[in-house]
Amino acid sequence: MKLEVGKLLLSFTAAVAITKGQAVYISAAGSVSPATDANAGRVIGVANADAAAGASVEVIVYGLAEVVADGAIAVGDNVRAAATAGRIVAENSLTPVFTGDALATHGHTALSSGGADILPAADQSLVGGDGVDTTLLVGVDVAAQAAVSVPTSANSAGTPSGTNTAIGHGRIVGKALSAAAIAGDIITILVCLS
Repeated sequence: MKLEVGKLLLSFTAAVAITKGQAVYISAAGSVSPATDANAGRVIGVANADAAAGASVEVIVYGLAEVVADGAIAVGDNVRAAATAGRIVAENSLTPVFTGDALATHGHTALSSGGADILPAADQSLVGGDGVDTTLLVGVDVAAQAAVSVPTSANSAGTPSGTNTAIGHGRIVGKALSAAAIAGDIITILVCLS
């Protein structure tokens, strides 16, 4: 661990060539690679210098870093790894985003019973509040009683689908301290993993 003005650094081995300012993730024990959205949960920080594959690279795990934006970012935005390796994007979502709710089409089928009364065995009798055994009739054909329908679920599908937030999964690299108007702009961030 090394302390530099405004930065806390850790040394790793570059698994591939890395450019200064790229968000990097732990790709193997002791090694880092440029991060994309797919591995944003494993981001460890931002490369402090260029490094060839197999060389040592210092990574800013806390402190000030210059990074390349992959789109518009406002001052104060949370930032995370982007789809473009090593770049960052704004991430300010607070709740899961659901793409649909199949439960709205939830259906039922009727479970109907009709036929002869069923009498319980001797060890299945019902004892009334007065302590006297009472015959328990299970069925629906007593005195021309109509069939009873019990609604039951017929639809095992219907789980809403959606995406979890980056914030909820610890994918945030830090906070934007300057703004980016378009992809390719260089901005300063405070690396503070969460």
